[in-house]
Amino acid sequence: MTIIPKYLIIEILKFTNNLPNYLLFMNKISLVCWEWYHIAQKIRNHRISISNRRNYHVLLDLENKHGLQIDLALNSRFINIYYDETINQNQAKSVEEHIESLELHDLSILHKPLRHLPSLKELEITIRTSRLDDDIQRINHLFPNVSQLPSVRKLNLIFLTSMNRNRVSLTHFTESLMKLPNLEELFLSKGSMDGPFITDLQVIGSQYLPKLKNLYLQGIKVSLPHLNEFILQTKQLKTLYLGHIGLEDIRANLDPLFENSLANSSLESISVRDNTMVSLSSLIKLINGNQYLKSLIYKGDIGKIQAKNLDPLSNRNLKSLILEGNTNKTYICNIPWAAPSSLVSFRINHPNQISNVNQFHPKCQTLIISLTKDHISSGSLMGINLPELKSLEIIRIDDKQSLLELYKFIFANPQINHLHIDICKYWDTEVWKQLFINQQLPSLTKLSINDISIISEISLFTQQEYLQFLIQLVNLKQFNYINIQHPIVQTLLDQQTFLVDQLNEAISNNYLYLNSFRISSLRFDNILKNKFIHY
Repeated sequence: MTIIPKYLIIEILKFTNNLPNYLLFMNKISLVCWEWYHIAQKIRNHRISISNRRNYHVLLDLENKHGLQIDLALNSRFINIYYDETINQNQAKSVEEHIESLELHDLSILHKPLRHLPSLKELEITIRTSRLDDDIQRINHLFPNVSQLPSVRKLNLIFLTSMNRNRVSLTHFTESLMKLPNLEELFLSKGSMDGPFITDLQVIGSQYLPKLKNLYLQGIKVSLPHLNEFILQTKQLKTLYLGHIGLEDIRANLDPLFENSLANSSLESISVRDNTMVSLSSLIKLINGNQYLKSLIYKGDIGKIQAKNLDPLSNRNLKSLILEGNTNKTYICNIPWAAPSSLVSFRINHPNQISNVNQFHPKCQTLIISLTKDHISSGSLMGINLPELKSLEIIRIDDKQSLLELYKFIFANPQINHLHIDICKYWDTEVWKQLFINQQLPSLTKLSINDISIISEISLFTQQEYLQFLIQLVNLKQFNYINIQHPIVQTLLDQQTFLVDQLNEAISNNYLYLNSFRISSLRFDNILKNKFIHY
């Protein structure tokens, strides 16, 4: 008999999402015994969505709403119920006390101020620029006194632009939403078509939102000087996300932003996904200038790379650094380091990087390597000594030498618990058996091979090898995550009924150890589904 720990039962019950059945079920199990009563009471963060009459009335009739977190969407189907004065007001108030998230996607249906929502934490509003004046007036009417919303921490404004009106000034909201006293996260994003041009961003930074920590701009246009000024004035800002933003001056790039405000801020996380160019020298100035920075992601256009003219990196607090051009080329390997970093992930694209990884990246936990003749020479990996290494990601394996190089490296680093291979062009079952089955590396619990692209013609023998290898892996009771994508030929698989039955049996006997099992066949989907294994 398997005994499930109490904390796992609690976590499982949190994922129940059928509201009426869930509430009835929780009420019943709380009556089983004293222990189950305590389990039911410990579920504090069950989220429930209300967007229709049925769910709302279920909640109205529920006596004990303790621990519920309610998401409310005021749409055309529900708005009349929300304003229905015939509903018992005490019951309605007991529901409203637990509303933590509110979505308003059509302001035209709202004609009365919202009722008091003391627990509201997240607010999402869709604004149509074609009726901007009306929507602004409704917002001011809906929230006449935002000081009564002290718990709101997150505001998401989604702008649906029209062809004839695409400029929005944030000063329109200074009498309402921009006065939320404890707002920490602000999202400004587009809903469709081209994003609007947001003006007066610098005014908000200097006079409002004193507790703002996170700013997310997605698909909108801004003035670069205004954005610069906003960041410099918002001293408490910790996170900045810029996703496909446009600049007022189409000839401008983001260099001034990276070299000035971002480099001199206390931002800890910066993520930029954009088509606007940034030079690598400006990125380095940002990294070296902002010693608070822990994470930097830049995916966009990077200018010409001249490594000999670059200043070395000296930021010892940076833990995550991803620099990618529009062609997915990674530039981090071209940047020299002046001192040991705190990076937890590093990618080696050239053998020259191997000699430096021990000296400059001793805290690396994830190593990304391409095992091809052009990148890695024989025996070169054995010089790597990273005591905290836990995850190894191989971009490509081309031949037997590359596979043996991987074999020796993993065997020399038994602390690795996750091996991921994108493309495997060479397969040798005996080598894999030696590594995973015969050598018994107890720390290795996750194995993923996305694409086994064997050039030679697939034969009955390779199908047998594949199935036998999977059976042995599952029977080890070691791997909780297996993802091996092999080009299965279904007609050949149909001839392997004995091995197919053996794999089914292995899964059935060892399902408690498997969290995820993915292979290139639908043949095993039913048993994986029945055993609650992700596939």
